[in-house]
Amino acid sequence: MQEYYAAERLLEELPKLSDDELQWEYLNYLKWTEPVALMMQLVDKESQAVGLVKLALGIDLQLGARLAGKVKEEWQGETVGLVDDLEIPLLLKIRLLGRTESEVAIRRLLEFLEYEDSTMLQSAVNALEEIKSEAAISELIKLLEHQNSNVRSRAASALGRIKSETAIPELIKLLEDKNSSVRSKAASALGKIKSETAIPGLIKLLEDKNSSVSVEAVSA
Repeated sequence: MQEYYAAERLLEELPKLSDDELQWEYLNYLKWTEPVALMMQLVDKESQAVGLVKLALGIDLQLGARLAGKVKEEWQGETVGLVDDLEIPLLLKIRLLGRTESEVAIRRLLEFLEYEDSTMLQSAVNALEEIKSEAAISELIKLLEHQNSNVRSRAASALGRIKSETAIPELIKLLEDKNSSVRSKAASALGKIKSETAIPGLIKLLEDKNSSVSVEAVSA
């Protein structure tokens, strides 16, 4: 509540503050991060919201990305676009798009799932996991069959966090994956989804030769 009141108060002060004052007295301080994020949802002028995101990106890219996803939904196309237009390494851009936690970023992130590079794929999956949108489920399910075990693990983890019941059959198949990390992540994901359909497969894992897998199965 205290942060919300601070956000309201800062909104009232915005017309009186210069760009430099906003950047150095507020955007530059960690203690103001939450109030500013709350305030972004209260800003009722698109130009002002976009301007604030630009100022934040000038101070800290992660802060700017976060604020880009906090403005009103109808403006997020432009603010998330500011993040996507940054001339920075792709891996960093992917991370920042996930940081927005905006549905608008999903279409762009799904494009990165077409890359063959496993590091790029994992980064894109991590970003989609942050957004936790059902719009990414079908593409994430496809990655459960990827040849790279790390990609399979990350996809399973993301589907678990999204709590996708659609993915249950494929996640159950992964309980028999040759890679122990994949089996563990699949068990963890099924535990988060909490479907009784997974119980028989999880019971089999109780005797897994890898102790971390069996422990995860017990937890699930």
